[in-house]
Amino acid sequence: MRHVVLFPLALLCFAAPAFAATRLPDTPMERVEIFATCAGRLDALRTRQAARHDARVQETTDLRDEFDLLTDAMLPYGDDETVAEATLQAKRWRHRGWSEISTHFGDIDYSINLKRARRAEVGLDAKIAVCTRLLLSAD
Repeated sequence: MRHVVLFPLALLCFAAPAFAATRLPDTPMERVEIFATCAGRLDALRTRQAARHDARVQETTDLRDEFDLLTDAMLPYGDDETVAEATLQAKRWRHRGWSEISTHFGDIDYSINLKRARRAEVGLDAKIAVCTRLLLSAD
């Protein structure tokens, strides 16, 4: 009986960051990090949706493009070395976001442990929700 109560509580705690207020970071490079990470997350989701002929692929593509645009807009300007270093770091953050989501998809699709697959679904939803709230909370 104790496990029946603890599992939903654990899921709620795991998903709590998804329901917390989303706030933009203070510094430009911290903003580049969140924008690039979200662009990568949404690109991974878009890739999956396109492969599965999901009707939401265009909506996801539009959100991803917005995050790419925000990432480029927040990159520092100045000498070539500074710009090149910041651009490379943004690419790393974008790849990290893509990897986060693709790892969740791997767990959802291939894990033989149902709890792990469910945690991956919750984590996937939470990470995508953080990104969508960044853009859609202004509505």
